[in-house]
Amino acid sequence: MNTTTLDRLRRDHRNLERLLSLLEEQLDVLERGMTPDFTGMASVVDCLTNDPARYHHPLEDLLLARLERRHPPSAEAIGHRRYQQERLAARGRVLLDRLRDVSAGQLVSRAQLLELGAAYCRAYRTHLRYEEAAVFPQLSAHLTPGDWLEQVTRFHWRRDTPTPAPPEQPPVVPSRFPTDRHAAAAADDGHCPLCAAS
Repeated sequence: MNTTTLDRLRRDHRNLERLLSLLEEQLDVLERGMTPDFTGMASVVDCLTNDPARYHHPLEDLLLARLERRHPPSAEAIGHRRYQQERLAARGRVLLDRLRDVSAGQLVSRAQLLELGAAYCRAYRTHLRYEEAAVFPQLSAHLTPGDWLEQVTRFHWRRDTPTPAPPEQPPVVPSRFPTDRHAAAAADDGHCPLCAAS
């Protein structure tokens, strides 16, 4: 088992959960009848919806393809994960479009935004829990050390999936969010995925 790679995937999940918490805070502001930061909400949803496809999902996909070959009964859990991701991406695009509509001055009902936002956050948290409960343990149990080494190396050498370099300087905090929220989002590894998305 490669605990370093699994720890990295779990750390990515914790960072995504922090972003979900930021979004939920703004949804709470909206539910109380006040005006949230719609532009900031759109940035968070954009990050949640699009950033994992650049690093997190491609690495998981390579590991899971090997898992499916090594342990065919895992195919059901892997297929369910894929289904969740597709639905989550579709929900994210719809929510992002509505938030951008509001930011552009178009009328969108408060109830619709609350419903879309709450459903997105619930589905996202369910997906993260599913991966950690049903998928990650199978990776630990069935991949060999050689599988881990081969797939992680393959991931880093793929020309079509550039690996983001660690930031050389602290991220610039966009003015639309207070600094303490960025500190909370970056608590694990000093990298705020929201800042990287800006």
